[in-house]
Amino acid sequence: MRSEGYKQAPLFISDNGASKGVSRVLLTEQQINARVKELGQTLTTDYSERDVVFLAVLKGALYFLVDLIRNVDLPLTVGVTSIERSLVDGEYNISSTLRDSSMIEGKHVVIVEDIVDTGHTIAALIKSVEEHNPTSIKICTLLDKVSKREVDVPVDYLGFEIPPLFVVGYGLDYEEYYRNLPFIGVIEDANWDPVSDLIAKTKESNS
Repeated sequence: MRSEGYKQAPLFISDNGASKGVSRVLLTEQQINARVKELGQTLTTDYSERDVVFLAVLKGALYFLVDLIRNVDLPLTVGVTSIERSLVDGEYNISSTLRDSSMIEGKHVVIVEDIVDTGHTIAALIKSVEEHNPTSIKICTLLDKVSKREVDVPVDYLGFEIPPLFVVGYGLDYEEYYRNLPFIGVIEDANWDPVSDLIAKTKESNS
């Protein structure tokens, strides 16, 4: 599917509130909503009269998933999977755990991700899903950092291709913060630490 480009949003980020620490907006709420609607319409056409399961990767993809399936005008089911990363013999090992593997056997599966970058995570997830004999597997991701790719993985439905920036918002986090932002923002200050900032503010308010 054709990738949508992004436009530099002429927005300034407040020094306070949920967006504190975010330097600029990469994708606005309006841009995201419009693209998600388009993806939903395309999926509606492609999966007409098919038994389809939308499989979301916890936690970040849940935000994208909820908005996406609202725009898919079909009977469908939803599943979730979690990803675990571990260091084994000096190498990262990635494994996935399906909450209900029986629901995907013989079904058309659309794996919903918030972002694909190196490709290692999505490759491990595809391998895990294949073990449960689905009829087909397609990948739908909101964001794709193609320039960071280390493993060749298919992206069938794409929201936006973005440059190799550290992005947060709309499910994407930094130390579990920023998931609730309605836009995709960029953090450019490598020294910014939301946890330390919150602790400092708590101490100030209690003093």
